[in-house]
Amino acid sequence: MIARENPYMKTNNRLMKKFICIGIIALIVSGGSLFAQNFSIVAGDIPDILCRKWEINYAEMGGKKIQRIVGAEMDYQFNKNKTFTISNDDPKETKRGTWYYDSNKKLIRLIINGRIEASIVSLKDGEFVMVDDNDGSAEDPMEIRLYYKPKA
Repeated sequence: MIARENPYMKTNNRLMKKFICIGIIALIVSGGSLFAQNFSIVAGDIPDILCRKWEINYAEMGGKKIQRIVGAEMDYQFNKNKTFTISNDDPKETKRGTWYYDSNKKLIRLIINGRIEASIVSLKDGEFVMVDDNDGSAEDPMEIRLYYKPKA
């Protein structure tokens, strides 16, 4: 008897990657805190560092590092006109928004459909750290931080 490849395995793997990607997006927009901002960059230099294409490097939850899952892409393209695009492997799920620097809280706010969805709490050449936004309530020990690197 010849063993055949199960056609549902490929579908299940692809479906699982999509669920993980959707889960990451849901966690970004669900709730967390905005403490420990790390902006040592002059506000005028932010567009020069931020405005490029970024890909997720890894995530951190409760202080534990979670490696990036291959195929669960979620890329950001920031533009100097203060707009950005979120894309993944499904073009139907592309989102667009605007960004601005909040000098009082020293972070970058990401707005989609008129609502602040996430904040970049740390930015340096070669990396930024993003957390979901919930108006800066008490620090959540299970906060998820997403670490991004420039896309090659």
